[in-house]
Amino acid sequence: MKNIQWFPGHMSKSMREISENAKLIDGVIYVLDARAPFSCINFKLNGIFNSKPIVYALNKSDLVESVDLKRLLSEFKNKSMTAVSVTGTDKKTVSNALRVLKTQLAEKIERYKLKGNRPLRVMVIGIPNTGKSTIINTLCGQKKAVTGDKAGVTKNTQWLK
Repeated sequence: MKNIQWFPGHMSKSMREISENAKLIDGVIYVLDARAPFSCINFKLNGIFNSKPIVYALNKSDLVESVDLKRLLSEFKNKSMTAVSVTGTDKKTVSNALRVLKTQLAEKIERYKLKGNRPLRVMVIGIPNTGKSTIINTLCGQKKAVTGDKAGVTKNTQWLK
């Protein structure tokens, strides 16, 4: 009987890259599809980011009924997980995710100001087609990350300002 590999090599490679880069970042925006957010989470990543603040961005929230969205946000809160609803192309909601992360990083930001105001380094992660690149482009105010309607358009690590 052939052994089925449930964790393919490309996933191991991604976990390794995330783990290596975790040392270089200040916080994480974890992009989830608001229509099925708990099926988009890899809880193994929480161990990698053990001391880094994580904001779960429930993207595509405009596709979810407001009652269901409130229930989801409440579930995250009950699990002591910081979550915000986001529409990837809406600067206001995307900026709110970053604002919430900055609130969690307030002490670190103050230390950075004393040392010359180093920019925050935020890792944006999530499974394919959750809207990571769209959120990055909205945060940057321009198209820096390639977007597409197929999975795997953006495959490599990118450092953007």
